[in-house]
Amino acid sequence: MSLIVTLVIGNYVYQSFNLIGAFGIGLVEELGKAIVTALFINRINADDKKYYILNGLLIGSAVGAGFAVFETAGYVFATFLESMQVDMGWFSYSFDFEQSMVNMMVIIILRGITSIGTHAVWTAISGAALCVASNKETIAIKSFTSVPFLGAFIVPITLHALWDWEFGGVMKLLILCILPWFVAFIYINRGIKEINTEMNQATE
Repeated sequence: MSLIVTLVIGNYVYQSFNLIGAFGIGLVEELGKAIVTALFINRINADDKKYYILNGLLIGSAVGAGFAVFETAGYVFATFLESMQVDMGWFSYSFDFEQSMVNMMVIIILRGITSIGTHAVWTAISGAALCVASNKETIAIKSFTSVPFLGAFIVPITLHALWDWEFGGVMKLLILCILPWFVAFIYINRGIKEINTEMNQATE
């Protein structure tokens, strides 16, 4: 669902792998995932109205992980197609199966390793911020335009843009995998305090 929303929004935003275009990619994909995260948070919490920060983290990370799986599958399939050389004039083609398998495995392994600090944690931050912005109420458009959400939402957008921007190497990826966890742990800590506070109030 987040991929579909992203494709729709992407028609209206400039995207490329230079710095400006990378921010366009970051905005489109993170907004698409955040919208779907909000829909699921609202649906799951429609009855008990428990819009907890930890719920936002969990649902956001699930949406982000799902997005990453399908995106990786797309990259792998594209790599598979690139290994096929088709001559439409004579309807002949060549296929290097061994090299194709190597290229696909490299993508799968690299994205698997780096997944710990990309889509899942980026969207978890957005989900937590939406729960904070909603203030225990249904997440609506005003939640997306609130300061608590926008202040946090700039983090996944920026990290995503830097990830897609064609500069740096392995060290850049390592740093970018670590940085979002500082924000995520802040929300985890706030979420635990939120639950403890509610439990204490219930026992008083």
